[in-house]
Formats: sequence, C-alpha cells, structure tokens
Amino acid sequence: MAFNQLEICVKRQGILDSQNHLLVLGGPGCGKTTIALVKAATELSRGTVASGQKILFLSFARATIARAVQDIKCLIPDGQRQSLEISTYHGFEWRLIQSFGYLLTGHRRLRLLPPPEEANRMAGIPTANRFESLRELLQTEQLLGFDLFAGFAADLLEKSSRLLKMVSDCYPTIIVDEFQDTDRDEWRTIKVLGTQSRVIALADPDQRIYEFRGADPARIGELMNALHPEVFDFGYENHRSNGTDVTAFGNDLLSGANKTKVYNQVKISTYGYYHEVLIPIKYAICDSMKRLIETGNPNWSLGVLVSSNDFMLRVSNYLVSSSDKFKPIPHEVLIDPEGPSLAAVLIGGLLEGAQILEALQTRLLFDLIAHIRGCAGGEISQANLALTEAIREFLISGAGSNGGCNTIWYKAVFKGGVYEARDTIWAFRGAEDRRVATLEGGADAA
Repeated sequence: MAFNQLEICVKRQGILDSQNHLLVLGGPGCGKTTIALVKAATELSRGTVASGQKILFLSFARATIARAVQDIKCLIPDGQRQSLEISTYHGFEWRLIQSFGYLLTGHRRLRLLPPPEEANRMAGIPTANRFESLRELLQTEQLLGFDLFAGFAADLLEKSSRLLKMVSDCYPTIIVDEFQDTDRDEWRTIKVLGTQSRVIALADPDQRIYEFRGADPARIGELMNALHPEVFDFGYENHRSNGTDVTAFGNDLLSGANKTKVYNQVKISTYGYYHEVLIPIKYAICDSMKRLIETGNPNWSLGVLVSSNDFMLRVSNYLVSSSDKFKPIPHEVLIDPEGPSLAAVLIGGLLEGAQILEALQTRLLFDLIAHIRGCAGGEISQANLALTEAIREFLISGAGSNGGCNTIWYKAVFKGGVYEARDTIWAFRGAEDRRVATLEGGADAA
C-alpha cells in the first residue's frame, strides 16, 4: 500500500507536518517504525531533501533493517528510494571511521577486531580494564573493536566541526530507531548530529534490551533536555495484535502485575501433578495446533518458549517421542550456533589437513584454546584459563610430537575444559598462528 493510501490520524498527521526534532513513544506494534518511514516518504515527496542528500534510518537489529527495506518498496516510489539510507548503528559508524578515522589515529588503514578474536584477547583481563586494553590494541596494532565504534564516531564528530557539517549536510534528517537502547557514546553521536540535523527518535520507554551494555532509563529525558523535541505518545496501541491484551500481559509479566489480572486473548493454564511433567506442554501444543489448522490458513506457525537450553532439549526430545501414546510432533529447535560452529571448525581443519600430523594436531588444539577462551565473551573461569595456558605451554614447549598431542587432546576433552565451555567456537588468530606456521614449515621456517 502506498503511503498516500494509509489512514492517518490527527496525531500521526502532526508527525508528518512537523519540521522539528521529534520523539515518538510507544510499545511494540504501535506503528513507530511505520510512521517514521511514512514521514520519510512524505519528506521526499514534498521535495524537502535536496539532490545529493539522504534521510538516514538507523536501527540496532538487522531484522528491523530487513523489514524497513521491504516496507519502503510499498511506501516510496522507485525513483526516490535512493534518497533513503537504512543502516545499523555500527554500519554507519564504521563507514565514518573508515573514511575519517585517520584524523584521530594517524593511521590510514584500520582493521576490524571481530568479536571472537576480541573475546579471545580479552579473556582473563578484568572487565574494568578491557576498554583500555581495546584502546591499546587500536593504537599499537590498528585493531578496532566493535565496542569502540560509537565512542570513536562521537569523538570524530565532536572534534571536527567541518566533518560534522559535512555529515549533517548529507543527512539533514536522521531517524533513530530503538532510541531507548542507545549507550552513552551512541547518544553522544546522536546529540552532536542533532545540533545540525533533525533527529526523529523512536523509543519504547518500557523496553531496554541493551541495558547490560549501557542503555539508560534516563536516556529519553536526556534527549528531551538536549534537543527539545515535539513528543508524540502512542501509548499501548498495538496494530500487530490488535484486539488483544498480548502487549499489556507482556509488560505486566515483567513487573509481576499479571498475577491478579484477566487478559483478552491471553490464556493462562495451570496444572497439577503428572507422572510426566511435560505432558501439559504437549497437550497445550496439540490444542494450539488444532486451533490454528481449523483457521484454514496453511501458513500458520507456533512458537514454544522455554527458560533454558537444557530444558529446551528436554522438551524437544519429549515432543518427538511417543512414550505418552501421542504421535511425535515434528518441529525445529533454535539453538545457539556456537556448538555446531566449533564442530565445523574442527571438521574443516581435519579436511584441510597438513603436511605433517603434528602441525594438524597443533592447529586443532589452538582452535580449542580459542574456543575455551572466547566462549563466554571474555568472562573465562580460572579453571578454563589455567587449562588454556597449560595447553599453550605444552604446544610451545614442543612436547606435542607424535602421540603427545593426542594425549593432551583427550585430557582437554575429558577433564572438563571442553564440557564446561562446549557451546561456542572462536577461531584463534595471532601469535599462535605464527607458531603453527613454524611447525608446518619445519626447522627452516623457524
């Protein structure tokens, strides 16, 4: 549906007509993203974006980016779509750093420090010291970690008025999705851009997915104090689950306020003792499947949320069994990809092979070290840290010739190091690669 065919209420028309900074508040499904894209389409149709300029739409999630890309096909004519740029925060910041980072570092070429390698390098370093360690890597090796992106971009824009003017001239209007999840440095970037560009912030005051990485409940108030935007509040409007209390139930569930309430289209089932505790889950799934099939829609889907990976495996195994005289229920299990990734790296290493067996064994063990050190995002236990150091010392000492590597491999697997860190894989790079190259090349390479 084209944007001029949408039903626009008085409140939303106020958004389309405003030329000021805007703050659009509301819960999930209220239409914040949609009205922001309609606002962009309106600006483009009115000719307020000059040739060479673009409206910039920023979001954290790739899923939101993908949905926005699909939506603009309906909202914006072909000839105007190139005037709307849709990007993640990191993508925008990285392009800025790639082009102008040398102004701060003195180096023309910077390299990304991928999260796996970052976790590996930060393993064992106290959390309070990691930021400085990342800065040291940037200065000494020109390696830039993702956690430095926002601060780096903010520093560039705050310290160079010419660069700020150039960016703002290119993007006179910036739409900021999920604003409540911005950290301190992302907010610095938005705030300085807001001195010369118009900012349209979309925020859900009841949601902060990224609070663990610096999202602050005071962020919305900081925006209002700094940019003085017009505020439009959609409250608990919900166009995704219209006519239901799904959103209200979800919000109440977080605070415990759901216990004494009754909700429209939200069913809460209690159950007593069963010899098999998972029987009620299977009953509920069968009832829901029957209801969905009876709607006649062949594209139905059903999601089952559980509290942990271990419980997920229990539920999955039970659903495919017929021990309770129910037919097995086919389904897909969404698991963390790190475990299969570890298997893929090891299998790939075996398929790649090496000229000598010891080199192959060494490379596989260094992959194992990287897995153990990086699996918890740098939060490595003392036991696992000691294990990786022992394996590394074993390799560097050269004791892994012939059967030695096999011996240490089995020790690493069966003494708990791999089991404790079994869910992730990070490919190890750095000094150890040079050690592998020496082993593969023999004495001449050394």
